[in-house]
Amino acid sequence: PIYKAVLAVYFIRALVFRLDIVPHDVMAPISHAMRVGLYSFLIYKVLSEMPGDLLEKRRTFRIWFMLGHILFTVALTLERKFISGTLYADHVSLGESLGIFLMSAYLLFHSIRREEIYPFEGNYGKSLTSDAGEASSRTQPALLAADRHNLEVLMHKMNGGLYRESGLTVSKLADAINIQEHRLRKLINSHLGHRNISQFLNDYRIEEAKRRLTDANERHVQVLTIAMEVGYLSLRPFNRAFKSRTGQTPSEYREENLMAQPN
Repeated sequence: PIYKAVLAVYFIRALVFRLDIVPHDVMAPISHAMRVGLYSFLIYKVLSEMPGDLLEKRRTFRIWFMLGHILFTVALTLERKFISGTLYADHVSLGESLGIFLMSAYLLFHSIRREEIYPFEGNYGKSLTSDAGEASSRTQPALLAADRHNLEVLMHKMNGGLYRESGLTVSKLADAINIQEHRLRKLINSHLGHRNISQFLNDYRIEEAKRRLTDANERHVQVLTIAMEVGYLSLRPFNRAFKSRTGQTPSEYREENLMAQPN
């Protein structure tokens, strides 16, 4: 929703400029504030989500994408102020149009390449696991002896309930199994096929939640209680992750499965 809100605000801003609804000397400081707010949000999203991203290629892209946007905005502002003199004009400058076209074309190219459905994942593609800890038949990179041991420790810890720890990050998980963070990232991404730590943890957490929601003995336990006990900090991310995997909300899933059980 927040991205749709940003799009709506900028659409309204464009109409205001185009129709001259608000004088430019009034709109200019508002436009500046909106730009600062947008890029502050961009920087926050890039930095806050990077720790949970298991793909080195995508983490690097996040940084360059953010820097590219900021540098382009600075360059565009300087061009309008000192060259074209159209800092707050209604029309879009050639430089702005070209920059938007090139960036959009680049992202579109990576989105439609047939050999890379997931452009940042190289040959790994979607998750290599259908259920928590269960590898598919897809060919995986060869495991070194040390990595095989690390993977066994990781799976043992996860099957023992480590995923229930709320606020679990890549760093905390690496500390828990006593390996370097970059080795853990490689294990989870390259050998288990997960793109981020949330996806990896959700596989375990949602599976346990599904078992508990269909357990008649726990039919009176609140959904929020189950969400918290499997590792979520609040109900909203749990509902979102649950529905993305089952197509139903936790309450709908519980109702349907309990109704199907014999009395």
